[in-house]
Amino acid sequence: MSTLNHLLAACMQDAADRAMLEATVLHHTTLEGDFVLVQDSSGAALALATSTDVQRRPFETALRDRARAAAARAQAPLLIICSWRTIVAFSVDALTKRKPLCDCVVGIWEGARVSDEHQLEAAAHRVSITECLRLALTQSTENAIPWLTSVLNELRVLFPTAEAHKLADVLQLADLPVVLPPIPVSYPLLIDLLNAYAAEQQRRGGGGLPAVPDLHVDVAFTELASNLLYEITTVDGLGGDVNERREYLQLWLALETGMPVPTYNAIDLALISSGLDLSPRMAGQHQPITVVESGSSLGRLAQRLSALVPGAVVEIQAGLQSDPHTCLQTLERLSIPATGVLLWFAPLAVLREKSYGQVRRTLIERFHLRWVILDDAESLTTPDKSVCCLVATSVDGIPHASATSFVNIRLPMSEVIPSLGNPDVFDEDRIDSLRTYVKYLAIGKRSRVNQQVSVRHIERSVLLSMVLDPESSWDYLLVPPDVIASIVSKVAPTLRSLRSIAEVTNGLRTGANDVLAPTIAEIDAEQLEAESWQRKDADGVITDNVLITTADEVESIAGIVTTEKRLLMLPDDRSVIGTHVQARLARAEQGGVSNRPSLRNRDPWWRIPEFVVPDLLFFKNQGDRWLIAINSTQAIITDAAVGAVLHNPEHAESVALWLNSSLGMFWYLLLRQHEYVADVTVRDMCELQVPTDDVLLRLSGKKHRDMLYRPITSVADEFGTSNADDIHAEKIKRDRRRLDTVIMHDIYQLTTEEQRWVYRLVLTWRSTTTNLRYLGTALAAQLTATHRVVPLIDWYDVRIAQLPIGTSRTIVLPPEITSVSFEHGMFSWHISLWSGQRVVNAIDCSSEAEAELLATLASFGKRTLEVPTDAPLIEEMLTLAREFSHRLTTALDEITSTLPADIKADVIMHVKQALI
Repeated sequence: MSTLNHLLAACMQDAADRAMLEATVLHHTTLEGDFVLVQDSSGAALALATSTDVQRRPFETALRDRARAAAARAQAPLLIICSWRTIVAFSVDALTKRKPLCDCVVGIWEGARVSDEHQLEAAAHRVSITECLRLALTQSTENAIPWLTSVLNELRVLFPTAEAHKLADVLQLADLPVVLPPIPVSYPLLIDLLNAYAAEQQRRGGGGLPAVPDLHVDVAFTELASNLLYEITTVDGLGGDVNERREYLQLWLALETGMPVPTYNAIDLALISSGLDLSPRMAGQHQPITVVESGSSLGRLAQRLSALVPGAVVEIQAGLQSDPHTCLQTLERLSIPATGVLLWFAPLAVLREKSYGQVRRTLIERFHLRWVILDDAESLTTPDKSVCCLVATSVDGIPHASATSFVNIRLPMSEVIPSLGNPDVFDEDRIDSLRTYVKYLAIGKRSRVNQQVSVRHIERSVLLSMVLDPESSWDYLLVPPDVIASIVSKVAPTLRSLRSIAEVTNGLRTGANDVLAPTIAEIDAEQLEAESWQRKDADGVITDNVLITTADEVESIAGIVTTEKRLLMLPDDRSVIGTHVQARLARAEQGGVSNRPSLRNRDPWWRIPEFVVPDLLFFKNQGDRWLIAINSTQAIITDAAVGAVLHNPEHAESVALWLNSSLGMFWYLLLRQHEYVADVTVRDMCELQVPTDDVLLRLSGKKHRDMLYRPITSVADEFGTSNADDIHAEKIKRDRRRLDTVIMHDIYQLTTEEQRWVYRLVLTWRSTTTNLRYLGTALAAQLTATHRVVPLIDWYDVRIAQLPIGTSRTIVLPPEITSVSFEHGMFSWHISLWSGQRVVNAIDCSSEAEAELLATLASFGKRTLEVPTDAPLIEEMLTLAREFSHRLTTALDEITSTLPADIKADVIMHVKQALI
């Protein structure tokens, strides 16, 4: 096997491991030459790969045909040709059938920017190549990227310093139907010819084509430029229309620069959601409207409106795509006419982060926010920039009780709307399908949650009250409640608290670490006697009294420590203490150490409190990390950490793997109290949820040694991002993802959507304390689905809405009211409004039934109380309210029985709020 193929085999094996494939990489020799063959665990071929010289292009026909024959004989579905600078994957079946090249290319990736074979020895280049090979192994023919995109990507290799817009100008040459001179041709001559053609086209009144920029390129451009123009102008599927090609290049430029461009589906859905009738048959019957567009849609929005709504005006407000301060300034000066609409494809941070709190407040106060739309199945923009679509209209004439619809589309729209058709073209059936879909989302006040979509209708008054709180966030309104409910129902039955399998204890407090915890350097300099900082166990094994004081002194889950501190464990009798240690104690006493408040009551002051050596270490303040370590060095911990002594120490590795996994982290944060954000207490460790022994036995430390022994970094580094909306499985560290796959997919059968939300919510809850609201909403969804607890809005509010005008009354309770009671006063029945332990007001009632009904409604968390004025109707509603209260109380007792006692009341409150 050649040297290059040896290197390719090594990189391919690493790529297979990173792709979490149970694959074997073999040397494969055939009549066509030497190759690298990748097989799965059953021996079936996954891919055949070959390498070529750095200077050769991987598209050469002879090279491709020779490798294709070998791949077909080995029955490999994928052919990978690696020129090190470029890695290309082909479909062997498509090559065998002699399909056009654009249908044969599965993917093309920029590898390492090298000019000769010697540069391949650099580790950074090998990492880049390995990542490309990993992507190649995970590709399929269904994911084939367009040929034009692959050519553009290859062009970037030759223009490493060129600006993206200049590259797009170069590729405008594809618009020129010229016959290129034969190869070889000099680059200056090629440019002169094409510029001359462009000038002649303009003189004759043709479309204005930009002049070709004079870029500094390497010699490889001579061949590539000719091939490039030929391939672009002859590729199937791109069409011959100049505008289509130009739009394609604009989209590629948007991808290069990271500018999010709304898709046609997103634009159409947003326009129809705004209430505009976009049917072509209605064209000309509208008043002129104004659509405020954030950022740039590359003219797509204007194109849609000009075709359907003559006279429409599009204003571009690029500031809405910027930081919170710029967004706020833009919204404050923005004015929307009565026939206008604001379409804002905004970062999801606008809905989640505290820094955008004032932006949300201004948005609610100055406009009528009709829709908040996000698509969890496919992106609303190209490229995928994790955005939502906000649709707002003028606030004039909008009733206070109007609602905002929070929509999370959970399936691709092409599956939700079968007649979607080609999104680039307007057709009546497609518009009707979209309009029907929007009506389905908006119908009634009922929130709907199913496999297709999650919709919540939140009244404007509720959002107004929320934005007054600077700590508020709308993030919980975006998560389908059944996702968390499903995760809880799958995982919770197998969990138990850590205190059921371990004794949890605090670390010791010496009161004089500067004296009683010397470093190895101090021990050596002062020649402290070994028996003072070492101990002997029952088997006679001597162990250092390693002392861990901070989380930074432990690197890995396996408990690899970096601390040099050793604890002095001294007898009470000073006369038997070593001479050098006595000298250290004497110096400390001269400095007044023994007079410290923490040591005054100790006799002698150097006596160490009783302690235990734990099996697991949980640090109270971990910073940006999440690390629960095994105490492999038998270290002693101070009160900066909490320890756990397992009843069965053999489970230490399995328990540690679970607690450090992403799902274990999720479960800790799910049950975290509001007031605990950074610091961890003994209570927190007691309530840590660990699975049963059956699950623990499936977590093998041998299979996850990489995860156990490598340094654990920050959560953002482990997940590959600090943005909860930018979570992708390929960004997560390889060994962590392998462990998470075993736990979440193999053991608990969590869906891809559920796994994605586990990662997202871990990042969200690390910085916010909305976990109990999420949990309450999820349990409310579970009550509705499994316990037949019908939300109040579906039976009480419906009956109230059917009453004639003037036959009901409304009571709005002040926000500071914590509870309501009813009793008979001197003359009549009334309800008492309590704020803590004090009655702040009382409201007279017409009867005992009305007083009890009002108090019952208030106990559900309802603060706007509507009751009928007719006595028989009050009795009927009271009977229903009693039944609802009994069913809800019984179901809550059952569903919250396993929750920690200190969070149960808060969770129940959130459950009730979600059911009203």
